Amino acid sequence: MQLLYWLTLLGVTGLGVTKAREIHRKVPDYALAMDYRSEDWSACGLTDEQAQALRHALVQGLHRNDAERILKHYQFIMEEDVEYPAALREIQTPPPLLFYQGRFVSNEQRVAVVGTRKCTAYGKRAAFETAQMLVHGDCCVVSGLALGIDRAAHRGALLAHGRTYAVLGSGIDVIYPAQNQELAKQIIETGGAVISEFLPWTGPERYRFPQRNRIISGLSKAVIIVEAGAKSGALITSAFALEQNRDVYAIPGSVFSLSSAGTNELISQGATPLLHPALTLSTLGMQVEHGLICASERRDDPVIQRKQFVEDQEVEDIVQVEQLIIRELAAAPMLYEELLMVLEADNTCTQSIHTVIALLEIRQVIGRELDGRYYLIGHTNLST
Repeated sequence: MQLLYWLTLLGVTGLGVTKAREIHRKVPDYALAMDYRSEDWSACGLTDEQAQALRHALVQGLHRNDAERILKHYQFIMEEDVEYPAALREIQTPPPLLFYQGRFVSNEQRVAVVGTRKCTAYGKRAAFETAQMLVHGDCCVVSGLALGIDRAAHRGALLAHGRTYAVLGSGIDVIYPAQNQELAKQIIETGGAVISEFLPWTGPERYRFPQRNRIISGLSKAVIIVEAGAKSGALITSAFALEQNRDVYAIPGSVFSLSSAGTNELISQGATPLLHPALTLSTLGMQVEHGLICASERRDDPVIQRKQFVEDQEVEDIVQVEQLIIRELAAAPMLYEELLMVLEADNTCTQSIHTVIALLEIRQVIGRELDGRYYLIGHTNLST
């Protein structure tokens, strides 16, 4: 009967999750609710229209067929169930109901990887490789099944043979966008889950996507914003994460890239920069004492030792690239292609050059002239 009660409350037009939860706290029992008259519901803070609608829905059993359909055909979990994720209970407005397809595990380590739908090749690769590293750290990757960064994060987790959750802005029967139907199927078949707080047959609406973002961050111990413009929906997720006391990380991008305007701003406001996908575990490993990354606690595991060796090597590569760029720009401004040629001639790893340049720009160590040449800020070039 609790399922029917929740469906009835959430079905009242304009009531919303917050008010529905408030009513449920005041009147937690379906049988008791059946005895309430419209004026009783009005005394609970509902408008006259809402009170009448709720009374009518209860008396007529308007949502009884929905409840029977859900019980027969769908997997779901309610907030009062012991299996309900503890992390979600902590947030300001936990979803009373979660519907899902696949395997939903309540007590695992999860990290969200999100970003813009209109991502660049740089962002797509960063999301893909970051998700893979999280899988190596025994984390489930949480994202929103949107195009762009979300899709890349899900695919990265799958190709690393990991688990990933897709939190939808529609019902679990209505995969949106349609291009991701096959991806959703793969997520389910490989031990992950497609999750939604909306009735399974609910279609996508613009306002539902920001609403689901609180679940993406709420399920996760940390949120990584890969690439986001100044008005990207991913910034809503980061705001929810901060409200929920989650750690927020951002991958820096070029100061000239509109797709990175939001992430760079997050870093300037205090978000921890994630300087390279290979550094994901070591960067988030600062939270090991809180049990965030389980795998990094197994120091004696040879597999973990190997991964740590790879990360340490990547750190050395980044430092080497940074030092070489500063050295060359101290002599004269250079184009990106010229810097790349110097690195190649020096047998230096060039994979991290985009990240290093972006980081140096954010730190205001280097700048870029109108002709595209990079220069060292506050330095008198030797050629002048």
